Amino acid sequence: MKRTTFFAVLLSFFCISAFGQSQESTIYKADQWANIEEKGSWAKAMENPIKEDVEIIISDTIIKATFGSDVRNYKIISESRFSAMRYDYKVKRDEETYTLSITNQPNGTYAINIEGKWMVFDITDKSTLDVE
Repeated sequence: MKRTTFFAVLLSFFCISAFGQSQESTIYKADQWANIEEKGSWAKAMENPIKEDVEIIISDTIIKATFGSDVRNYKIISESRFSAMRYDYKVKRDEETYTLSITNQPNGTYAINIEGKWMVFDITDKSTLDVE
């Protein structure tokens, strides 16, 4: 009986600890993006951005990028500060590994990109959300 009570108390403690932790997500929103993969180059993609709602949510384990109705989930493998202005994430999607970079631009906006694939630029809407 004592052993059962001990395990019940221990299990309760772990459940309370797990549910009591909050996770913080950062959300970036924009209204245009550049499809570098489709246009063939960064310059051509920037000249002809796709005008649609974009939302990028960064949590502890995943990055969810939504371009209009197209949702792309990336699993975070590692992260590092490249410089005072740039933060890099090594991410994986469909068995491919990429570097996703977030750059704080000198004009106060943000740019997020995966080299050779896509870029979201002139991001002014950044918020943080705590999720229990």
